[in-house]
Amino acid sequence: MEYRRSVQIEPFNIKTIDSNSQLILKTKLEKTLKQMEVPNPLDLIHSKEIEEISLNDKVIKNHLNDKKYLDSKLPVIHFEELKLISIKIAPSSSYNSVAPSALAASANYILIGNTSGQILVFNQDGQEIRILKPKKGLGQVTCMDISSDECFLIAGYHFGQVCLWDLTSGKSKKVSKDLHKCPILSIKFWKGLKDYIISGDLSGRVLLVEFQKSLVSMSIASIELFKDEVGPVLSIEPLIPEPMWPHPTDTHRIVAIAGLRRIAIFTLEPDIQKILLIDKPPGVSDSVCPCISWKLGMAPDDPMPLHHILAVSWGQRIVLYTFKFAGAEGVIQSGYLENDTEIKSMHWLSYEILVALNLSREIRILSSREFSNKLGEFGRRAVLEETYANRDLALQSYLKSDKKENYTYHNTLKAQNRVIYLLGNKEFHRGQLMNWKECLDELTKKNEWLDALALGLNLYLGKGKKLYGVPRDKDELRYNLCDYIFKFIKVILMPWTLKIPVTIEYCVGIEALDYFFDTIFDQIFDQTSSTKDTQLLIENLEPYILQGLITSVPPKNLSKIIDFYMNSKQHMQLERILLHLEPTCFEPKTILPACENHNLLNAYIFINTNSTMQSFVNPLKKMYKTLVKQKDQRAKLYFNYKLLWYFRLCLRGETFPSGKILPELVHEVIGKVVSWLLKRKHLENLLNMDSNAAFNVVWLIFEEDIPKEVMLSGKYKGYMDIITKLAEICKPGSFLFHQYQLFVLKTSNLSHITLMKDIYIENAKYVLKFNRPGSFETVLGGNIDEYINNYVKLNDKNQLLGDFTYEEKAVMLLRLLKKHSLDDHEVEELYKFAEETAYTEVLIYLLELKKEFSKCVKCFITCNSEEVSKKVFAWLNQIFKSISEYERNNLTNDLMIHLNKLVEIDSDQTSKLVTDWYQNKHLEIVRKLNNAPKLQMKYLGELIKDNIDEDLIFKYVVLLCQHDPSKVLPFLESREDYNFDKCLQECTTHQVIEGAAFLHEKMGNIKDALDLMINRAQKNKTDYLNKINAFELIEAIEKDIKECIKLCARNTSRLDLTEIDEYLFAVLEFVLDIYREFNHLFATNPSIENVIHICIKELLEEMMNHIDFKKIITYIIDRFEHIPFKHIKENIFQILSQHSYQKSIVRRAINLLTNDVKSMTRTLYNIRSKGVNAEEICRKCSLTMHSEKKERCIIFICGHGYHLKCVKQGQCYLCSMMTKKGIGLLGNN
Repeated sequence: MEYRRSVQIEPFNIKTIDSNSQLILKTKLEKTLKQMEVPNPLDLIHSKEIEEISLNDKVIKNHLNDKKYLDSKLPVIHFEELKLISIKIAPSSSYNSVAPSALAASANYILIGNTSGQILVFNQDGQEIRILKPKKGLGQVTCMDISSDECFLIAGYHFGQVCLWDLTSGKSKKVSKDLHKCPILSIKFWKGLKDYIISGDLSGRVLLVEFQKSLVSMSIASIELFKDEVGPVLSIEPLIPEPMWPHPTDTHRIVAIAGLRRIAIFTLEPDIQKILLIDKPPGVSDSVCPCISWKLGMAPDDPMPLHHILAVSWGQRIVLYTFKFAGAEGVIQSGYLENDTEIKSMHWLSYEILVALNLSREIRILSSREFSNKLGEFGRRAVLEETYANRDLALQSYLKSDKKENYTYHNTLKAQNRVIYLLGNKEFHRGQLMNWKECLDELTKKNEWLDALALGLNLYLGKGKKLYGVPRDKDELRYNLCDYIFKFIKVILMPWTLKIPVTIEYCVGIEALDYFFDTIFDQIFDQTSSTKDTQLLIENLEPYILQGLITSVPPKNLSKIIDFYMNSKQHMQLERILLHLEPTCFEPKTILPACENHNLLNAYIFINTNSTMQSFVNPLKKMYKTLVKQKDQRAKLYFNYKLLWYFRLCLRGETFPSGKILPELVHEVIGKVVSWLLKRKHLENLLNMDSNAAFNVVWLIFEEDIPKEVMLSGKYKGYMDIITKLAEICKPGSFLFHQYQLFVLKTSNLSHITLMKDIYIENAKYVLKFNRPGSFETVLGGNIDEYINNYVKLNDKNQLLGDFTYEEKAVMLLRLLKKHSLDDHEVEELYKFAEETAYTEVLIYLLELKKEFSKCVKCFITCNSEEVSKKVFAWLNQIFKSISEYERNNLTNDLMIHLNKLVEIDSDQTSKLVTDWYQNKHLEIVRKLNNAPKLQMKYLGELIKDNIDEDLIFKYVVLLCQHDPSKVLPFLESREDYNFDKCLQECTTHQVIEGAAFLHEKMGNIKDALDLMINRAQKNKTDYLNKINAFELIEAIEKDIKECIKLCARNTSRLDLTEIDEYLFAVLEFVLDIYREFNHLFATNPSIENVIHICIKELLEEMMNHIDFKKIITYIIDRFEHIPFKHIKENIFQILSQHSYQKSIVRRAINLLTNDVKSMTRTLYNIRSKGVNAEEICRKCSLTMHSEKKERCIIFICGHGYHLKCVKQGQCYLCSMMTKKGIGLLGNN
């Protein structure tokens, strides 16, 4: 949102006010202006127009969305008894009567096997076709399956026989009695064809059987897939590929085999391979049987059927296994459902619907998409319907647990596509999963039209989860749903007060507005005879249009709606309707005259700028005519602001209410509306109404990017045309002239605009000379009406274009003057205007053009603005580079007069300036600053950063000693290019003790430096006892003592032992004297004793490094016998610990040596005691050594033996000879 300030400034001369008052005034002015920010009236207009468009006092009457449709009202599945079949299967009253035992179904057949081994063949209407009678000895039929072409039937029997039947002829093709030895519980065509069979029996044995036909007979080949791997086989389900849905699993033939213990999934082609084993979940009873069923289906997160899903129920839980490809890695668990009772049978009915039979023989219809993604959740929403069809179901009870029979329904309940078949002991039922159309038809038959339409609407919105067969193509679904609304409006007994809102709601909901306006709208008009019903239709359409639910109405229908509003004189409501419709449905030639006649300006703007007959100038013309016609001042202002608001929309490339002008048209539109503005008295009248608002809009032409491109293109009116028009309107002497001059000044900020030189010069003269008289006023208002009322009440309606500070004006004036080069006459003329103003930088620029550089410097220095004053250095550097040598010499000489002021402004920059432009003149400049010693010191401080004369350095040291003694020592430490003696003299003269002590130390006078520090500490001690600055003095004394200690420590290498003793004992004596004299203060001020204790401790630590500790202790006892032991305790302990440490080291070294000797002695003893494998021959005389002759012999550790008489030197003769010859030692033999 743009803001403007409405203020009036009193005239005053800035130079007559002192700097402090100026600062206070400026602060108050800025604060006042900030508080008086108000919204732009054009923004208020925009807010009002958008608010009026959004206003909707009529509520949509929801009859269908508000209908609480109950799931229980619509059956998902419809069951019927096929009585023709029931009659055939019902057992007789005899004891051993035949009973149904197995079921199979296909698209055209229903087959029922019984306990006598017969198989009854029925069509889907229940009519019996034939009976397949087996040979004797097969027993009851236990399981069956029909081939995919419905030509063959495979049946398994109680005693393990397998029989292939030809359904066409009713004959048995082949019977095998030796494949299985126990009841076959499941048998299937695993390829769909008669040749490939898979069967499983009660023992857990699974066979792959192939029927091979020769010329005269048919043989059977079989292989065993496994035996007892899953337990008794209860169900075998091959995965049949969907021809219309290619899938990665189609490359394999997959079969799922459910046993009592686990479920196994195998591939049978191209090779036999086990994919996955699913074990019985922990905690499930042994008597619970699993159920399995395949389908290309939908898991909870699937938007459509994507993969084949194996539904597995085991007890109360159903788990969905999605198979992405034929491998264990391609299987994931994708959905879970916890039931409240055990599932006994389960089948897929459609992509997302399963049917489950529970323990109590209740049938539940389940939606797989409502299953949970997490294990353990009870998905109640997944249960679509719960019903009973036949509680007396036929069952099989081959399994036993705890001596009880476990019955199953795997072979007595079957599903085929959307149909479920229930084989009872006496009755046969078939259940049909209803599709959406059947449900809707069922409701319409009952005349429950609202329920039917609500259901249709829910289906279109994707809420009809219960119903199967909803078209995925929304266009197809919409086409079907439209039939119901067409039938609905023809219902005679239904009143129009209900039919009309329901029809509109329904058509909007199913996005059938084209159908509504093309067919239904005219039907309603034709069938309704009264104006009241027509009004009812329009009034019900209205809230849908205002809420954006209906955005397009065909022209023929729209004309009827417009006629209705015109006849009923609801013009404003019509305008709101038009503003909410798409422009493409308008016929401008028909609608625009009505808008113009009834002054529907918003609609007029909308249609002109958005329809096929676009004209962005026509709305300007219309609003201008309306403005001129108004007599009331408030009305005039309103239309004035509205016109400016629309003009601003065009400049920004926008259309009302929220569109954009096409990029290829925006330049032309802006060019045309600007041209219109400059014609006749359009702009003049707008300026006279509210100059501030008008100037702000015109400014957008100069500032915004898109208008800038248009103005600079040369195809339309340019910036000079606008300025010329403003100059014609804003005559000198009027307030508009003042506004015009401010506007021109503001254009100086825009780099892309350069006006004529004369315009700029006149503008500069005006701004330099005049200020706007008046007092502060502001216009407030929360909306456009309040704003206009407050504006009308203003005493002075001539509001300022902008409130620029002097600094802002100075910047703009400078930019303005630099747009063109000025001759001498123009410069002189402008200078006369500027010299009595506060526009310092403007004045400096003009003086610069006059080449009066010294005056420029004076203006900088005398300026009240610190920010402007600091610019003098940058200006000087720039000027020095641009002027001649003669001018430069004159300027540098004149500048010497102002050096004091320059140093005050910024000493760093002054030093840099002198270094750059005053070579070898440092002494002269320093002398110039003699009357300002602090400035002189500040300047020298900058100079010494570089190499300068020794005299200047000494001068700086003198100034530091006089004015800033604390910086003397850091300076002396930082360099050495100064005269030590002269600096020492100055430090001594000004009592700069740190500096003097540093110089004494530097010159080797350690004693003098130490005396200075001790003397100052002595003086501080005396002052403290006299209670002068007590606290600070204690810190000073502590600091001096520590500096004395450091001084001695630093110079021990330069001193002999006598000097070290003398200096350290001098410090010790001083410290102990302080202790003795301050002893009486310790009780009241314990911190003093702590300070002295620290000093004693640090001093003794240093002394012990150079002086015998006994000498130190003797000195303390002789001179200061009453000093408490605690002050020297730590040092004594330190000495004792060092002495104890040394003794400990010696003791440990002796122990290590002793242990080493012991270890070596023990090793030697072991070696000497070790047995030696002696030789029998003397290595000297080569004679045998006889122990029985008691000859004395000697054997050396090397193993060589000798007669004692042969050994003379007490060593091995052989080894000694080898050593002498250099052959090797003992170990090299």
